[in-house]
Order: sequence, then C-alpha cells, then structure tokens
Amino acid sequence: MRDAFADNALLNRLADRLDDFLEQIRKLLAQLTQTLFDQTVNNKQLHKQADFFTRLIPRDELKKIATANRSLFNNLEHCQTEVEAILIQLNTEVDRNADAFTNHDYLGIYDLYEDFEDFMTKLSFLTAIVNMDQTVIDQKVVWITINHVKDINSFSINQGILKTRDYLNQRLYSAFEPPAFTGATIFSSRRSQFIFSLLGIDRKAAAVRRLQSDFDPQNQARLFLVDAPTQTHFAPNSAEHFQLIAHAIEQIYQNAPRQTLVLFNSLQAIEQTHQILAEDGFTATHLVLAQGVNGTATRLSRQFIHNEPAILLGANVFWEGVDFPAHLLENLIIAQLPFDTPEDPYNHALYAIERGKGKNPFYSLALPKAILRLRQGMGRLLRTKTDYGTIFVLDPRLTTKRYGQTILTNLKNEIPMKTGSLADCIKDMVKFFESRR
Repeated sequence: MRDAFADNALLNRLADRLDDFLEQIRKLLAQLTQTLFDQTVNNKQLHKQADFFTRLIPRDELKKIATANRSLFNNLEHCQTEVEAILIQLNTEVDRNADAFTNHDYLGIYDLYEDFEDFMTKLSFLTAIVNMDQTVIDQKVVWITINHVKDINSFSINQGILKTRDYLNQRLYSAFEPPAFTGATIFSSRRSQFIFSLLGIDRKAAAVRRLQSDFDPQNQARLFLVDAPTQTHFAPNSAEHFQLIAHAIEQIYQNAPRQTLVLFNSLQAIEQTHQILAEDGFTATHLVLAQGVNGTATRLSRQFIHNEPAILLGANVFWEGVDFPAHLLENLIIAQLPFDTPEDPYNHALYAIERGKGKNPFYSLALPKAILRLRQGMGRLLRTKTDYGTIFVLDPRLTTKRYGQTILTNLKNEIPMKTGSLADCIKDMVKFFESRR
C-alpha cells in the first residue's frame, strides 16, 4: 500500500496522518475495553451459559457508564471523524492520479477501504451502544458476554430492541407507505396478539388476508410424533435425551437413507448429538454434516445439496432460512421444540417487561414464538407441489405437556399425523415411501 504512494507526497502525508489517528483509536479502544470490563464484569454476578458467561446491564448502570466515559467517547468520535475525512481525501487524490497506479495497487487500496469501512462500522456500533440518550436506553437492552475464563480478549457488548412498536414506527415505518407483510407462517394462531406486538402493528388498523394453499399435504407427507420410551422425567438438554435423539436419527436413516435435515435448538445440542453419532461409528459410514462442527450454515448447505444421501444437523437459520426442494430433502426430524432459552439476557429482559404487565411470559411470548418457529421448521419439507416426505418430532413434550396440545392445535397442520413408538412410526414411514415409488 505504501509502495503505491511512494512518488506522491500528499498521499504519503495523508497515510501518515491516517496511521497516527488509527494508533490513537487503538489506544482509546484498549482503554475503553478495559474500563467497560472493570465496570461490567469485575465483582459482578455473571450467568453461566454453555461455555461462556453473560450479564444483563441494568438501565441505571448503563446511564452511569455513559456519563463516566463521556470524554473517552468524545475522543473516539473525534478520531473517527478525522479518519473518515482523511479517507475521503485519499480517495480523491487516488482518483486524480488514476494513471499512476497498477491493478495490483488498486487491489491493495480497495482492501484498505474495505478494512476501514468494516472497522468504522464496528466502532460506530460500540460507541452507539454505550453512548445512548435516555429515549434509546429505554427502547433497548444491553448485555455483555465473555468466555468461561473471563479473558478480556473475548469480552463483547451486545444490544437488542425491547420496544419494537416505538422503535419500528419511529425508525422504519414512518419512511414508507403502509407496509405489507407476507408469509406462509406469520400467525401463531388466529387470536394471538404476538405477531402484531412483535412488528409494532395496530391490530385494529391492519387488514388481514388469508389465501388458500395449492399444496396437497394429505398425500404429500406424514407427521410422526414419537412417544418417549420411558415415563421418567424429561430433560430437553440431558445426556439421556441426546442419546435418544442420536439413536432415533440412526434408525430413521437406516430404514430410509434419504436426504435428512435434523433441527435443533442450539449448536451445543448439535455438538453433543454428533459426538454420540461418532462414538457409535455412524459418522464413519454415513455423511453427517453438523453445523458448528463441520462448518458454517452456508458451507454445509452447499455440501448437503451436492452429496446425496446425507444428514444435516442444523439450528438457527435452518428453521426458517433454507430451501431444499424435491429430492434434496425427504426426511425432516425435529429433535427439540424450538423454545428460546429463558436465561438468555435478551429474553430475560423481555420476560421481565411481560411480568410487569401482569402477563405470564411463557404464554405471551415463549409459546407463540415456539409455535411460529415450529411451523417454519416443518415448512422446510414441502417447498413445491410435487415434494413429498416425512416429519418426525422426537420431543415428547408435544404429547405429554398441556401446552403441547396448544401447539398442535395452532400448527394449522393438514398432514396426516400418527403418535406412537419410534419403531411403529418407522414402519409407517417405510410404507409411505414405498407408496411413492
């Protein structure tokens, strides 16, 4: 990069100034990180997650942090403004001397711009979080995460929107004509207020239209609700449950070796299940792609498409953001009902608000969201009118808990459903696929 500027005194001076301000920013960020670490982690009660700690930062504490670090924020913002001005000057001078640079020079210059843009975006995000005014503080929730050994290099600060109605109306909807929302799984039930509250929409002022599907789920699919093998207390994240999930995957796939997607609640659950499959020797003889173990969601999706038959263990985006039509997906396994973790700092804050309104957050937030996500997950199977396949739900809470019936009622499911042992469900699965030959 410096070699490209060797014969241009102005570009060299600008590069020197850029280096000076970046060094100032580096020192200020190190000071800010240490200060925030001291203020939010040291001598504070942290909540243990799988392999890291989290802590919700109360609003009053956030205000104190913003006040105590005001001069630091001001210095960072000053340096940021100066760097942005230097980059504009650099860009102008590079354009003015375009003939002096080779293609290789331009690649280095563009890489520089991209790195600075990414850096400045992250810097703006950080300063915005801890430099909020009173109105914004009331609309958002802020929390920190740090690894299990409390290494300052793993320290991160995060934010989420609490009051979506006010935020979306002020920041988004006001800039457009009345918005239209479309989707196959928008509502968790006909009477639920959940989606209206989530999107900040006045239910009385919203027009709702429901269109008939041209799919034929009665003939395209089968839904199997697998009974728990014992009547012992069910723990969704226990080692025993992951053993049952792994062995169910093995048996389902061995009886119907087709493209199979298994949906989980977390990457930790995937990791534990994959480990059991590996210990059983299953991964040595079958292609099992595990998100977080074998790669990212994007990478594994590509591998899944180009390697048949295969098993894909996925969470997060795989519930709603993938499309595997026709033979690319014929078996869908729901390993766990998609409930959010109550201990998550963001959910913890949302639930506290619901309790303050006199509501039970499980029924007003957690359950409607789980229903919506379950419908989205089941929707991965049938993507066209000619698709077919089976769905297995391995989580026994769907048949043993009272809220399980609420979920089933609101799934709006037209797929023929059977409840039974894993062995009986597998027999019916085999018959279904034989009928499709």
